[in-house]
Amino acid sequence: MLTCLLKHYHPGLVTYRRKTVVAATWKHFQAAKDSAGKSVADIVIEGFLVIVLIEYAVQVMLLCLSF
Repeated sequence: MLTCLLKHYHPGLVTYRRKTVVAATWKHFQAAKDSAGKSVADIVIEGFLVIVLIEYAVQVMLLCLSF
């Protein structure tokens, strides 16, 4: 699931240390910002946490239904 998020939000070319490079490290994802100033790294982390929390909630619901 994390790989899918990284591929989906891959920023492509970014400006990092005053050079244009292909995003290949987490620092590159942090350097890529949207118009609101949020980094691609922040977006990936938020998406990952949402998926993990939903999965956790489903597991808790299934556990409660088994009683």
